[in-house]
Amino acid sequence: MASKKQTEENFGQLETALSKSEKFFEANQKLLTTILIVIVVIVAAVFAISKFYIQPKEKSAQIESYKAEKYFGADDFEKALNGDGNNLGFIDIAKTYKFTKTAKVANYYIGICNLRMGNFEEAISYLKKFKVKDFYVYPLSRAAIGDAYMELENYSQAIHYYKIASSKNENELTTPEYMKKLGIAYELNGDIDSAIATYKSIIEEYPASAIKNEMSRRIGLLEGAK
Repeated sequence: MASKKQTEENFGQLETALSKSEKFFEANQKLLTTILIVIVVIVAAVFAISKFYIQPKEKSAQIESYKAEKYFGADDFEKALNGDGNNLGFIDIAKTYKFTKTAKVANYYIGICNLRMGNFEEAISYLKKFKVKDFYVYPLSRAAIGDAYMELENYSQAIHYYKIASSKNENELTTPEYMKKLGIAYELNGDIDSAIATYKSIIEEYPASAIKNEMSRRIGLLEGAK
């Protein structure tokens, strides 16, 4: 149990600390008030920008994007990219509506359009700009980068991006397909053992996959050729 003297000393130290704090606030009251005002102004400015600039821009961008997406769905990639004279394409949407989520997603569409049109370097450039961690689209974008690198015969980079695609949103439908592409990239890169290991992982981890039998055949061919 603390003695009376110790208690008095503790109270004395507390009073000294409080006194120092009071003196600090008194001496720096103007500075602290200025800092508080700046914080309030910044918060208010961020809210105003979001409410009166970003949100209206987002709505307009979504309207324009809907029209471009229709061309994309019809495989009219030229109009999807550049518009039809009356409506914006994805390239102008990305430029006009910067800082909106729709503009960020437009980079994905621009990348895929270029991939389908055979412009592989452009496809990679735009797909790398797409960094929205969407549960479904992000893995698709990384696999598409892998596809572009495969076309450019840069198999080591293709492997890198197929690995990323395979590790996101793992599921019975898309993950085995990404892993299959990864295995093929390993084959083309001369790493047969990694290709076999990847195909075996598909069979073991995704036994209900539609490509299970195909993977078994590929493993047999590769092991037979060793």
